[in-house]
Amino acid sequence: MRYFAYGANTHHGQMARRCPGARYRGCAALPGYELIFRGCADLRPAPGQVVQGAIWDIDETHLLALDRYEGYPTFYGRERLTVEYEGCPVSAIVYLMQPGRSVVPPTASYLQALAEGYAACQLPKEQLTAAATRTYAEYDGERVYRSRQWGETPRPVSLGG
Repeated sequence: MRYFAYGANTHHGQMARRCPGARYRGCAALPGYELIFRGCADLRPAPGQVVQGAIWDIDETHLLALDRYEGYPTFYGRERLTVEYEGCPVSAIVYLMQPGRSVVPPTASYLQALAEGYAACQLPKEQLTAAATRTYAEYDGERVYRSRQWGETPRPVSLGG
């Protein structure tokens, strides 16, 4: 089955640890959404926008590992959405955060891991920069995401030139 990753699972090293044997296929596009941070990467509907991501071939064992990592079904839900891959529409599993989560900036180490994953997949760094900018503009400062995995709280960061 196909899996569309747009966040931490674009990072090849992390995917190798989480889903040994999963096969990276290339880049894909998900129309009608934009990337936003709610502590972690998420997607939200945005007509006219497109999210670039990575396509992986996974099996049922990988899906169970991804479910655990993504906190399915409590933190993230999963859907089958149509992505554009190699010029063709393809059905892929996509994790979307459950409703009710606030917009919260990512931690610096999480954003750095995403930048590494995006570079490995040749995804546009501008997508991360735009999402971080959008998140900071919408962030109310009230809620703070404290990452158990990344071990820090968010603060403004830059991905550099």
